[in-house]
Amino acid sequence: MSISISRLGLIKVVCIACLPLVAGMASAANNSSVKRINVGGSAFTDSSGQKWLADYGFKNGYKVKDRNLQIKKTNQDRVYQSQRRHKFTDKELNYVIPVPNGNYSLKLHFAEMEQKAFGKGKRVFDVYAEGRKELSGIDVFKQSGSARAAMTRSISYVKVNDGKINLKFKAKKYAGLISGIEIKSLQGKNIAGKSTSSNSSSNTKKTITANTSAASSSASSGSGLKITSQPSNALASPGSTISLKVGASGSGIKYQWFRKGGTMLKGEKSSQLRFASIQKKDAGQYYCVVRNNNKRLYTKLVSVVVSGTNAAQTSKSATLSWAAPTKRTNGKTLKRSEIAEFEIFHGRSASNMSMYDAVDGRKLNHLIKGLSPGNHFFAIQTVDNKGARSNRSRAIKVVVR
Repeated sequence: MSISISRLGLIKVVCIACLPLVAGMASAANNSSVKRINVGGSAFTDSSGQKWLADYGFKNGYKVKDRNLQIKKTNQDRVYQSQRRHKFTDKELNYVIPVPNGNYSLKLHFAEMEQKAFGKGKRVFDVYAEGRKELSGIDVFKQSGSARAAMTRSISYVKVNDGKINLKFKAKKYAGLISGIEIKSLQGKNIAGKSTSSNSSSNTKKTITANTSAASSSASSGSGLKITSQPSNALASPGSTISLKVGASGSGIKYQWFRKGGTMLKGEKSSQLRFASIQKKDAGQYYCVVRNNNKRLYTKLVSVVVSGTNAAQTSKSATLSWAAPTKRTNGKTLKRSEIAEFEIFHGRSASNMSMYDAVDGRKLNHLIKGLSPGNHFFAIQTVDNKGARSNRSRAIKVVVR
């Protein structure tokens, strides 16, 4: 699993760990916990039924737009036919987008439309979220592979404490740009609607009601104790670390995890069932009993599938998780700080996969949505901070029912 890499010798992908699976999630088209902004453009509904808001939240910059452009590597051309970039005198493009306080993930869309930036190294910029540099050295032409080609980059975790997400696209060369912004609440809050008028920082304290619908009928009955989030199916390679998690609200909550058949797992009395180094013997089905003095609730039964047993099964969505490589083939340590990003490949067969997305090198998971029925294969490729790439990991199979 290694290839020759200029300037850095060899990178060896030691382990691509696990692929937890999220079952029973709402389809992306109707997910109110996701806000999508068509930067530089008007509101529309895409071919997947996802609603995009007209451009708003920008603090500077100007629009670049051509509705006649054909965009490569996507079937959602309209997202990439408009964008916003900053003026040369500004040095950076800023967005301030009102959201409730909480935890979020971001998916940013880019395409190179300007002829002046057609070429590697002609436009380079960094992306900041909430004052922290999250993406470094974005070169849209180079990383997308050509002019007018779509690409996305993800930021897996952003914490908001002031009622707004602050984004900054800071130029290293030429000007920063952005074509589309997707914001997902990691706590299921309803953020889909536009909460303030365009280009305005006022009214950021407007209340937006959180989505408090329960995960199942058994979890929502009665009052007081509630299960707010269910554990997810998980697929892992032997030796990987995975966790099953349950969320609950109420007073005096106690937890106890069980294996299917009623076998109590001794000592597993927290909201998280963690396998530090999972083995084939751990494959099976699990559930948690959540209780207090007045009530007892059961989570749904979830599967833990270990590679070498059987293929994982899920419905529409899957969260990929993996372990970062730690060694180079020359024996030297590969530091996490040296990993720029992980590229995700997807296909309907293991022999025919293409790049699906990329995530920051500090993140070890990514949500894939809208999977159609049938077999899906995923693999991960490591990219270091000088642009060198490893070979892809061994493909992992997921069956969507």
